Amino acid sequence: MKRSWSDEEITAFLDGEMAPREAARIRAGAGEDRALARRIEALSLDREAVASAFDALLDVARSRDLGRCLEAGRGMAQGAAQGEAGGEAGRSGRAGHWRSRWAWPASLAAALAAGGVLAWALMPAPGSDWRIEVAHYQALYVPETLSPITPDSARLQEEFARAGKAIGLDLGPEELAGIAGLELRRAQVLGYRGAPLVQIAYSGPDGTPVAFCIIRREGVASPPESDVLIGLAAASWSSPTHGYLVIGGDDPEEMLTLARELRRRLEGG
Repeated sequence: MKRSWSDEEITAFLDGEMAPREAARIRAGAGEDRALARRIEALSLDREAVASAFDALLDVARSRDLGRCLEAGRGMAQGAAQGEAGGEAGRSGRAGHWRSRWAWPASLAAALAAGGVLAWALMPAPGSDWRIEVAHYQALYVPETLSPITPDSARLQEEFARAGKAIGLDLGPEELAGIAGLELRRAQVLGYRGAPLVQIAYSGPDGTPVAFCIIRREGVASPPESDVLIGLAAASWSSPTHGYLVIGGDDPEEMLTLARELRRRLEGG
């Protein structure tokens, strides 16, 4: 049976932290499995480009001529908006939505070249909101990320047991499956600033990746609210002990409906 690799394992492979024998297996698998090769490529962020972008941000932060940078940034933002509007006119359906998401590296390079990095400098610091961090991670997903994963019920039980234990909740695949036509793919344990964060991954009817994420954190209870995070539709809510987020696709109302259903099921309603 074809070996399924989690994002955690692929990331460890890319970071050189995987055992040699496992690394050899994933290399061999990528040579035979185009979907796996695409997942590895999607998670292989160009670290040099990212480092260059942050170096440019530091240069702007040190510069006293912020007015000129602001004007450059404003012009770049307007140009990007016009370009995106023109591009969208020629696209149709969700396929265009997914393709447009991968245009950000080129946009980033153009913005840096034009001196418009101030817009990046004014963004919230990385890690300031766990939902934004999840959104950046989810933005790397494409339909092929999850389509090779076909876990059986025993494996799902193990994954959910491990995930529930990590965040102190009683989670089971039965209560979180069969929602809005979504196909349950897996549950995995991630982390954010030392706090466990669980990602439950689904595939939509058209293959669109959707994630339900739960983080263990103290806070104030709040009802589900829709949002758009870095271009992805989302909805989030919280309890005094946990934060919850569903994210994927481009329809905030769809995510809000899903959030309400997930909340109802978790609360046993």
